[in-house]
Formats: sequence, C-alpha cells, structure tokens
Amino acid sequence: MALAKLFATCAFYPPTEQQIGSWSSCHYLVARADRIGDSRAASLRGLFSGKLVYSLPILSQGGAYRGSLTERHQRLLAARSDFDLIELSADDDLVPELLQAIPQEQRLIVWHGSAHDDLEARFHHMASTPARWYRLTVQAKDPADGLAPLQLLHRLDRGDVCAYALGECGLWTQPIAPLLGAPLVFAAPEETGPQGFSIDRWISDYGMPHLREAEALYAIAGVSIIASPSPRLHNAAYRSLNRNALFVAVQVPDYRRFAETFLQDSPLDRLGLPLKGLCVIAPYKEEAARLAEHQAEVVAAAGSSNVLLRKHGAWTAATSDDIGVLATLAESDISVRNVSAAVIGCGGSGRTAAVALKTAGARVTLVNRSPQPGRAIAEQLGLSFQPLADFHPEDFQIIVHATPAGTGMHLPPFPPNLLQEQIAVVEYPITEQPTALLSVAANRNIPFIDGSRVLQAQVTAQFRMMTGQDMPQDLFSNRPAHAGTS
Repeated sequence: MALAKLFATCAFYPPTEQQIGSWSSCHYLVARADRIGDSRAASLRGLFSGKLVYSLPILSQGGAYRGSLTERHQRLLAARSDFDLIELSADDDLVPELLQAIPQEQRLIVWHGSAHDDLEARFHHMASTPARWYRLTVQAKDPADGLAPLQLLHRLDRGDVCAYALGECGLWTQPIAPLLGAPLVFAAPEETGPQGFSIDRWISDYGMPHLREAEALYAIAGVSIIASPSPRLHNAAYRSLNRNALFVAVQVPDYRRFAETFLQDSPLDRLGLPLKGLCVIAPYKEEAARLAEHQAEVVAAAGSSNVLLRKHGAWTAATSDDIGVLATLAESDISVRNVSAAVIGCGGSGRTAAVALKTAGARVTLVNRSPQPGRAIAEQLGLSFQPLADFHPEDFQIIVHATPAGTGMHLPPFPPNLLQEQIAVVEYPITEQPTALLSVAANRNIPFIDGSRVLQAQVTAQFRMMTGQDMPQDLFSNRPAHAGTS
C-alpha cells in the first residue's frame, strides 16, 4: 500500500508531551520560524527522529513574519545547514542568491493565493525552478473554491505537486488531494482549526499515512461540520470492508449553490471520483428534500431529508431520522403502537420522527415553542399540536426531544423534574456531558435514548443506504457516550 509523507507542524515552543507523541507518526516536522525562532533545529532533532523543514511564512501566506525581504533571505540561507528542507516562496524567494545556495533536493516551493487565479500558470512558473516538491494552496470561501486545486492535480498527473484549499470551506479537498497524486499531507498545529486537520484526525479519520484507492466519494454537508465523527466512522468501515471509497465533511454556507455545483453539474465525476451519496444536516434538511429529483415516501410526507442517494445520474432524497427514533425504541423493546407520543420541535428531525411514529401506529402530538409555525406544520402532517408553553409531560408515554434546547447555554425544553412514568424518552441533541433530561430520567428509571444512540442508528442506516453493506458495529465502541455531531 502506498504511503503519503505526513508533515507535522511545530508552531509553539516548547511543545507539549502530547504534541511530541503525535509527531512520532510523521515523516517531517515543519518548524515555524516566524513563531518559534531560528535556533530550534538541534533541540527539535532531540525530540523528533524524522526530517526537519524550515518555514518562515509572511502575513499573506498566513504567517507572522513582518521583517524585510533581505532579512528573510538571510534567515533562509542560514537555515540550509540545519534543516533538511527549506520552504521557498514562489513569489519572493526564487532569486539567484538563494537558488545557488539551496540545492534542488532541499527546496519545497510554496504558493498561496486565490482559487480564481490561473493555477496552471502559477505552477508552470514555479516548476521552471527545479525543486523536490511544490505546494499550491488557495483560501476557500465556498466549497466550489476547492475544485480548482483538485482539477490542477488531475491535469498535471505528477508525483511532486500538492494542491488543496484552506479554510473551513476548503478542508474537504485535503483528503482528496492524495488520491489525485499529491505526495504530501500537512497537519495543522492546532487540535482542530480552519486551515487543516490535526495529526490525530488525519490518522483516525483518513487512515494516514496509508493511501487507499477510491472509486467513489461520499460526504456530509452542513454548517459547523468540522467536528463530525462521520468521516472517521465511514472511512473506518470502508477500510474494514475493503471498499474503495472516501468520505469527507463539507462546510456549506449556501446549500442551493452547493447543490447546483456538486450535485447537478457533477464536477467530481470528471476527476474520476464521483460523488455517490450525501448526508445533510441542519439547517439544510428541508432544502435537500426540495431540490432532489426524487423523494422517498417519508421524505415527501415530512418535507425533510438527511440522506441523498445518487442512482442512474439522479438524486433521491431519503432519511435516517425516522430510523433514529424507531430503531432505537425497538432495540429497547418499546412498542409505539397505540402509544401517546409527543415530539418536541418541528424542524426536519422532529417532523420526520413524528411522521415515523404516526406511521408506526403511535398517537402523535407535535410540540413547538412558536405556536404559529408549529400549528401549521402539525396540520400539514395530520397531527395534533400543543404549544410548548402548554406542554405537560405526564400526558405522554413517549417523549421525543428534537431541538437544541438543553445543550450548551440553552435551557431544557421543559423542567426535567416533570418527567413521571414515561415508557421512554428519546433525545436527539448530542452533548459532551449527560443532559438534565437524561440525569432525571436515569434517577427515575425511565428508559432514555440519548443522542449518541440515535446517531449510531442513523449512521448505520446511512451507510447501508449508500453502500448496501452493514457498518461494523465495533467501530462505535471507542466513541465517548455523549460526544459527536448528528
């Protein structure tokens, strides 16, 4: 199996024990001299057994160096005897003085700019100077901005060029670039951040430095998507099942534009990596259902979709939100037929859960904080409605909570001590710590299905919809009980 060269970054000194430990998985360590200074080579070699890279990025490259160009060149020259690779800016450093002193095998020529620049012309300018490797990065404000560097890699078909996008909207390109020939993978110095993934995320989510072939792409799209566990779970399942596929997370500020670019025009097909399935999270579930060519029955009824499946060139809107509630209740041997159920929240998840429970035979009441939209949606779905202000938990046997209330700084949707003798409570939000509802339910021996169990059921169903295979359930064993993103 092919290997990518994995680069760690030292941007703080002294490094922590955890950082030093993570470096052991890497081939190169980039010393950010703009942040840690120039005299760290000897001490870093005592902490890291791989090769060292000297980097002195200026402000326009995302760096902190503010000195003169003359001083910068002097520092680059001085570093060549202590470091294995020297980063040279394609715009500022390809001058005779430096090129005569720094041999080809020691050069990593880098460029950073706009996705709307002529990247091929930029690369050919860079390539006129022989180097060991070349790296082009663009700042992405929209997922579509990440297409240009990937298209460049596809056209060049070389083994010495890296090209990808930075920023939250560009992170999706970084795991794809190695599939198109990029030989290097760069980890961000922060645990998470908009410019790149941490070393641990590269390893756990994408199996680096090992490179697997991929014949298809799958993705999750939404906002605040970077911490989603879906790439880790899906990609681990692909590896376990020896399936040639890759799953990425895409930060999407405008779903309609995303759909027009990636789902209708299908630019990833032309890279040999067709997008075949998509998970969609709030706030785009309604739009995903509306813009798809076809809709599953439950999607048409609820007007919400969190799974898009591509078949014969067309997209079908499906959902796993119904499975999230029905499957988890069934696992707990809880029947919903002829049971009174309250669903709190009339967003995509709540509507779909309500439709699923009604279809399964429950007597469903939709509960919402804002009466006017809640009542209209309940009438549309053929359900009873109750404003949250008038909600009495003791009137219902099953309560499904499908709003962000009770997480972070939000108060629970109702006082948790009002829980009485429910046969079950299902909560969609996923939190690091047990919620107030969970704590009260546990104290009163009320069966409680938390967001992590809902997520597991949904991810398992999504994987089966997309691939036709069952996701190995042992992949969930190391996941914290209350962590994740749905």
